[in-house]
Amino acid sequence: MAISNEHKSYLRYLTYAAQFSHPMKGDMEKVFQSLINPKLPFESTATYLHQIVSLLEIDDSFEDAVPCTIGHTDDEIRDFLRSLADEIERRHRNALRSGKPASESGAWKHFGMHDYYATVMEGEPLPYVDGRCGVWESAVPCVKLAARDAITNEFAKFYEKSVLYGAPSRKPAERYFIASANRMANFLDEKEYANAISLLRSIASDHNHEMIKTLEHVTKVNWSSNEKNRIWLVELLNGLATLLEIKQRFLSLRH
Repeated sequence: MAISNEHKSYLRYLTYAAQFSHPMKGDMEKVFQSLINPKLPFESTATYLHQIVSLLEIDDSFEDAVPCTIGHTDDEIRDFLRSLADEIERRHRNALRSGKPASESGAWKHFGMHDYYATVMEGEPLPYVDGRCGVWESAVPCVKLAARDAITNEFAKFYEKSVLYGAPSRKPAERYFIASANRMANFLDEKEYANAISLLRSIASDHNHEMIKTLEHVTKVNWSSNEKNRIWLVELLNGLATLLEIKQRFLSLRH
């Protein structure tokens, strides 16, 4: 398979942060800090695994294929891509390649194939499709959580300092609270919707709310005394509460 313009864009994107490292895989942390972590609230890590799998199927040399790979050998670039895929799977167990042991029992969705699922037990290898390596995302039904736990879980996963990456100073909160509302809706039953909305409003209106300390602990972000962070957090919490109210109304109409 020859390298297409689409594959070149994948290669450029994945190697950008490591282009000045020799070997490229020696600066893996920079790739996570600048590329993967800041995108976690909006983009599944399955996206990157899919790009890597697609690239490694190509026969053409990656050497000098894009500006970011100039000065690196094809073997070095491929070693970097394989190492990056391994590290993504080690850190984020919800997306894995074919042949890897499932991190949990249940339904796994094939990334890139609409409505294609496989039921796999924890520890069993994820299947190949027509003999080709693919990428699978865990689609195990979410366990319902109490409002406090749902909020804490959301912040621990998607607002940790390395994921947030300075967003309160540079990025509007709207995109974040839209993504959070869509995720949190999976964890809340009808009763906990109301509790979550009330709690989010309370945290937003009370500078000294006891949940602030919990959020600071799980995110390693100063939400209480840093003014920019505090203003951004209030906008985030109020926006999230508003969207959950809308989702709650739709849920009640369905019943």
